[in-house]
Amino acid sequence: MSPSVAISLIVTTLVCSIIWVIWTNSRAHRARRSLLARRLDSAQRKKLIRSVALYGQLPPPLRDKLDGLIHLFLDDKTFEPCGGLAEVTFEMRITIAAQACILILGQECKKLPYPGLRSILVYPDAYTVREEGQSTSVRLG
Repeated sequence: MSPSVAISLIVTTLVCSIIWVIWTNSRAHRARRSLLARRLDSAQRKKLIRSVALYGQLPPPLRDKLDGLIHLFLDDKTFEPCGGLAEVTFEMRITIAAQACILILGQECKKLPYPGLRSILVYPDAYTVREEGQSTSVRLG
């Protein structure tokens, strides 16, 4: 292969890679903006008012922002039933998401909430954990 063909191949590959990175980043950004703009429906809001007392007391602009964060959180995280829990219901998922997102409500949302967190383990009750070199601790499920 001649040097000019090799250089052309490298340049073409580089340009295609740059275009792909820009396209995937802009697509992810659009998807994130779309989720942040979504609102909970009235049935979902009623469930949250019952399960997360602070939700019903938020002013409408903050409640709308929280709704978007909840949608983003639910889209990005997986929920796993543990300790004999048969399933993680939608009401459990939305309650957990609301409680997690209330903590970051005042922050600027430039990326996904809790980026290092991929899955949430949901237990039906308290459980004990024995960590290496430490005593046993009880945690709420």
